[in-house]
Amino acid sequence: MKKTEEGFQLSPSDLSNHLGCAHLTQLNLAAVEGKIQKPKWLDPSLAVMQERGLQFEKDYLDYLRKQGISIAVPGTDNIEKGFERTLSEMRKGVDYIYQAWLETDDWSYTQTRLPIVTYADGGRSAISVDG
Repeated sequence: MKKTEEGFQLSPSDLSNHLGCAHLTQLNLAAVEGKIQKPKWLDPSLAVMQERGLQFEKDYLDYLRKQGISIAVPGTDNIEKGFERTLSEMRKGVDYIYQAWLETDDWSYTQTRLPIVTYADGGRSAISVDG
């Protein structure tokens, strides 16, 4: 969860965690607002899993590139720019957009960003792919 000028930016994990424990959402909100300190998690196995996950993603993208598949990475932490770059890459017709930005106005807090691997067909469709 992040505080932005528009309100709060929620991640998919924030939404999933809320379903398991609504109180956790209140604690995260208090931490983002500076009312409490966010706990520090020191789990060595988590760091190893994170490293392996990042390596897997890199290897997968390298595999796709070797297959001749074009890949775009919109990047940026800015919601509007990330969404615009994702749309631009879709219009260009790239084969895959890694960590595409999607948004919805359905959340009252702010627009939600969902970083996912996406297939783009000339700007006409995007299909989420679980890795």
